[in-house]
Amino acid sequence: MTITDAAGVVQEPLADFYRNELGLVCQPQNNQDTEASQRARRWRTIRNVIRDGGLVLLSAVANADHDVAPEEVQIMIDHGTATCVAEGIKLSLDEAARLRRWAQRMRPSPEAIDKSLASLKTCGREKRAAIMAACTEIADADDFRHHGETLLLRRFSVALMMD
Repeated sequence: MTITDAAGVVQEPLADFYRNELGLVCQPQNNQDTEASQRARRWRTIRNVIRDGGLVLLSAVANADHDVAPEEVQIMIDHGTATCVAEGIKLSLDEAARLRRWAQRMRPSPEAIDKSLASLKTCGREKRAAIMAACTEIADADDFRHHGETLLLRRFSVALMMD
């Protein structure tokens, strides 16, 4: 059995999909730490590190014009990879591909954006500046800054850069 999400991406393994997307935990039949559960734990850590590193805000800017261009996705991938490296995590090729699929599907809600802004206010100024630089790079990736992108950049800069 397989599950295909709204974007047409097959979600495998199913236990990861149930846990990561639906919040359901499927216990393995034995209590041994399987390779799949280790990969799932590692991916969960990677997702948390990248989300805490500002990916929600980058995705919000990318989605502001209702068209997420491949260049914008690449900027999100580069930022997420750099965030992981700063935390001592080197992504495998499979994890990088998974990050790409996740970033392409991400559509942050207003509540997720507010939560991300609130949590990022406590991080260092350099990290906040890097997030703002990546957001600006995304807004300018298609050589046209949409009004929605401008509004988000203004909102994020006020929220993140005011000490």
